[in-house]
Amino acid sequence: MPALGQVLDLASGATSANQFADTTYQTVSPGTRLVVSAGSQDATGALKAGTDPEVSYTFRVNAVDLATSVTVPVISDGTAISSQNTAYQLNAFTCTAATNRPFLTFTNNSAANRFVTYFVNIQTGQAQIGGV
Repeated sequence: MPALGQVLDLASGATSANQFADTTYQTVSPGTRLVVSAGSQDATGALKAGTDPEVSYTFRVNAVDLATSVTVPVISDGTAISSQNTAYQLNAFTCTAATNRPFLTFTNNSAANRFVTYFVNIQTGQAQIGGV
């Protein structure tokens, strides 16, 4: 299954680079489904469910804005960040253009560092998992 994912350490006020840039998936074929999941936490694990982590994400494909400065949920129970865990699933989009350029960034709007854990399930006609 093609996938992107990692833990980002974002300083206060920082925005990550485009997570698709300089990867095999900086362009994807028509029919490719992108399922974005993410969660955020501070260095001590003190953020609780229902609180605002002050972390947002922006997701677009080509000129289509799918999410702009949308809040990322708090990682609160130790469950995995995956496309099968709907608590952290933020967006799912099937690409339709001949050439598709996905864009995904995370921004820390808080006064302290935040960790963002993200996972993008890249479902192509040849490889997919979970039916999500």
